[in-house]
Amino acid sequence: MTGAPPFERAVKRHLQGDLDGAEALYHEVLALIPEHPDAHHNLGMIALQLGQPASGLEYFRAAFALAPDRPLFVMSQAEALLAMGAVEEAAGLINHPLLVGRLDEATHDLRHRVGTAVRQQGDEEFFEGFGHHREGRITEAVTHYQRALSLNPGLASAACNLGAAFEALGRPDEAEYFYRQALAIRPDHTDALFNLAAYLARDARSEEALDLYEQVCALSPDFAEGHNNRGATLNELGRFVEAAEAHQSAVAIRPDFAEAWYNLGNDWRDIGDISQSVHCYQRSIELKPDLGEAHNALGNVIKTLGRIDDALDHYRRALDLDPLSVQAHTNLLVATLYHPNMSDAERFAMHRDFEARHAAIIQPTEPEFTNFPDPDRRLRIGYVSANLYNHPSARNLLPLIEAHDRDRFDLYFYADLRTPDAMTRRFQDQATGWRLTQGKSDAAVARMIRDDDIDVLVSLAGHFDENRPLVAAYKPAPIRVSFHDPVTSGLGANQYLITDPVLTPRGISERFTERPLRLPAYYIHVPVDVSPEVTPPPMLERGYPTFGSFNNPAKLSDPTLRLWARLMAAVPEARLRLKYRDWFSADSLATRVLGFMAEQGVGAERVELRSSADSRADHMAQYADIDVALDPFPFTGSTTTFEALWMGVPVVTLPGPTMVSRWSASMLRVLRLPQLIAASADNYVDICRRLANSPEELSELRFGLRVRSEAAFIANPRRRARQLERLYRAVWRRWAAQARGTGLGG
Repeated sequence: MTGAPPFERAVKRHLQGDLDGAEALYHEVLALIPEHPDAHHNLGMIALQLGQPASGLEYFRAAFALAPDRPLFVMSQAEALLAMGAVEEAAGLINHPLLVGRLDEATHDLRHRVGTAVRQQGDEEFFEGFGHHREGRITEAVTHYQRALSLNPGLASAACNLGAAFEALGRPDEAEYFYRQALAIRPDHTDALFNLAAYLARDARSEEALDLYEQVCALSPDFAEGHNNRGATLNELGRFVEAAEAHQSAVAIRPDFAEAWYNLGNDWRDIGDISQSVHCYQRSIELKPDLGEAHNALGNVIKTLGRIDDALDHYRRALDLDPLSVQAHTNLLVATLYHPNMSDAERFAMHRDFEARHAAIIQPTEPEFTNFPDPDRRLRIGYVSANLYNHPSARNLLPLIEAHDRDRFDLYFYADLRTPDAMTRRFQDQATGWRLTQGKSDAAVARMIRDDDIDVLVSLAGHFDENRPLVAAYKPAPIRVSFHDPVTSGLGANQYLITDPVLTPRGISERFTERPLRLPAYYIHVPVDVSPEVTPPPMLERGYPTFGSFNNPAKLSDPTLRLWARLMAAVPEARLRLKYRDWFSADSLATRVLGFMAEQGVGAERVELRSSADSRADHMAQYADIDVALDPFPFTGSTTTFEALWMGVPVVTLPGPTMVSRWSASMLRVLRLPQLIAASADNYVDICRRLANSPEELSELRFGLRVRSEAAFIANPRRRARQLERLYRAVWRRWAAQARGTGLGG
């Protein structure tokens, strides 16, 4: 046998009773192959035979971490725990899913011995409760666990399982109480630590949860689920690099842990490494093709790479797997806004399907309102948003909020926030009522709104980010308004959509479930206080014009790139500069853009892809390198357009027939710059070429744009707020008149 592999020789020695020789050979195997699960397991068996169950348990756990689908490795851990006197833990393991339904003699014998030990400790009620719990008979399990605790108050596992049972019954207060009772009995009870941490994380108490997960990982360093949940909590707290390290630990312990790969993808996405993020999501889907969250997340990142059709496929797959996933469905709807070939009829039908799938089953608990229908009384306005921090929507909304007439309007905010900041505090300073909604259901948020007697409910950017479009479906206020959504909500419950005459001109073909309410001008923005001074056009120094766009790459549709290539052909000395955060470092994005332009005859030497994670001040300074900003379509710029104009860079836009294609046109109309709004693709090229060939005109325009922007978007938010308030008052009076006419409303 000298020529046999070391593992075979080790097993032979082991069977012959030569424990020392077998142990040495197993270690030799591990020196060659550290991740050999059977070598770890058999070393654990030797430790058991030598009366060292604690050492054996460590080897068994290592084997199970390497091969979590092996029932024998679960049984061996239970054997070691039983030998150590840890009967509760052994009882838990013999009910492991890998052992459920196994009727072989070895498993039967182990169950018998564990059961005998449990009964000898007087814990028969706990054992009975565990059986009911596994079978889903939760109420019966609670009864047995409670009896077990009354008979043996020191039985930590009974208290822990009571917590889990109460959580399953939807009784969170009792769940938390019993998890904490288990830890009072045994502070190192890993299951109780883990369950309580998971409960606290779901309850938006992330800091507390993280502390408990730290303890779990210290006590059980090979517990992949502990590292995974710790990483998810770190991500929730915005500590993305640490989160990635935790998830890397989880997949190192369990390489087939699909959920951990998915979470690692989230970390890389938030760090800004799109290529790594895509790889992790794809790995997650390879391991678990039916993991809908991974399809949804992969759709999000490849959408940003401009692969809209692929993104739509992944969103649809996520919806196939979970037809009631609101997040996947809203992401699908948002992706349609970037698609250059989707008809308005098809897009509208998809939005109506959103209502049919998610909102039709919602029945308002109190269809009648008690709001007093006085047409001129002080009104309560409620804003629902996940973006009340330094976010484009918030920067546009804040001037209106701070200019609201507080003698006539009370402001309530329903904020779903991960990381509040200085801008959050400015919103809070204006609040009559500030309600945190993170971790709460849409129904619970709707109840909060009704309890606050809100008169006009405003849903902000409902289909984007973590916002809550379905809160309005509960009809928690007499008036429901959609604001900052560049398309219909699709919900019949929303009666109105805030817009302006350029975004939705009368007679527009685009369809809405809401009635448009048109402000004289839509856009307003807080001052960009970190921006440098406007500089002369860089073409004066370089001798050639530079066109540029800092828009999200998801907006770089094929028609957009094709038109820009035409422009580059028309101005052969020009350069094109593209940037969006550091995302152009993703090879697939750079390859798509450079390859497409090359096919149109534009060489890579004329296209510069910048990639850097700048501060906002540095980002704004980069506009000094652009002569003319190019607006994409069909989803045009908004914040990006404002930033370019603020830095003195004219933006040339090509509006289409949809609201989402007209944001830049709306701003340019307010600035009285219709000459930058193209009537056709040919006109778009002509406008850009004329600017590139007119350095004096360009310089004059450049140095006047910030003054125009200040006057139009910033100088008089009070006037804009009065215009918005008149809309709120008009729709309130309409409702109040109807309520008085029917005898409703008090």
